Amino acid sequence: MTSNPIHQAIVELTSTIEDLRDRRDAINNPQDPNAQALHAEILHLQTRRKQLANLEGFLVSRRKAVIIALQKLAAEEKARSSLLFPILAETLVRLTGEVNVDAPEQPAPQPVPRPVAEADTADDAVAAATATDAATGEPPWFQIAKAELGVKELPGAENNPRILAYLRSVPGVDPSRPIAGETGDEIPWCSAFVNFCVKAAGLTGTNNLLARSWEHWGSAVPQDKVRIGDVAVFWRVSQSSGKGHVGFFAGPDGSKIDLLGGNQSNSVSVAPYPKPKMGLIGFRRPEPQ
Repeated sequence: MTSNPIHQAIVELTSTIEDLRDRRDAINNPQDPNAQALHAEILHLQTRRKQLANLEGFLVSRRKAVIIALQKLAAEEKARSSLLFPILAETLVRLTGEVNVDAPEQPAPQPVPRPVAEADTADDAVAAATATDAATGEPPWFQIAKAELGVKELPGAENNPRILAYLRSVPGVDPSRPIAGETGDEIPWCSAFVNFCVKAAGLTGTNNLLARSWEHWGSAVPQDKVRIGDVAVFWRVSQSSGKGHVGFFAGPDGSKIDLLGGNQSNSVSVAPYPKPKMGLIGFRRPEPQ
């Protein structure tokens, strides 16, 4: 057993998240209500995993404060009957010998955002979909993209059903039929991944497999105004080649940027861009009208 109970909790929580991903992917329909519920729970548990990682670093220097924070998290997860509660309860037993979880104080009611489909107007829908998360400053499509990190192509003739779902988010695309000589998860899917994420957030993508179809999507963003989640579009080989790559801006990285995207080393990952023989065309962002 690990000497750090919080690290053990993170390991167990990661396994739980992977199990939920498998259940979500088995549905093979991102619009299914059960798939959407599983996806929302994955996002929630990933946020909790980040909080546990932060607490882990203070376990030695601020043990009492960490235990109090864990008790608060456990109480909140118990109230929502979360899969995380048993993990947190066991962590508290390892640290203190008891759970000691009291029901949290009830917060003041907060307005619940309406689903995009129930917005009164198209402008309302765009405003709802482009609203950033107050805690992270991240737009919803970027949070959706983060939940997909680690999805990767399968070797040989096998296809990852999650990547096929990205491809099917583009109207008219049938992954079983050759596109540019490729089928299944071998079809270039960086643009399909971006389409999948923005559509899941309630927006309209480019509905196109070409990365450079995003060159004129939404509104242009000056480089000194770029924000997390903005769409970054690149050319490949040459500016006139028509070839490119697309993903979401995830932060600066020296002279490059960190890009959260699909089909990066055959997976959904964060990597520095541009690569050799590539160049940045610009950033795009949906804006309320």
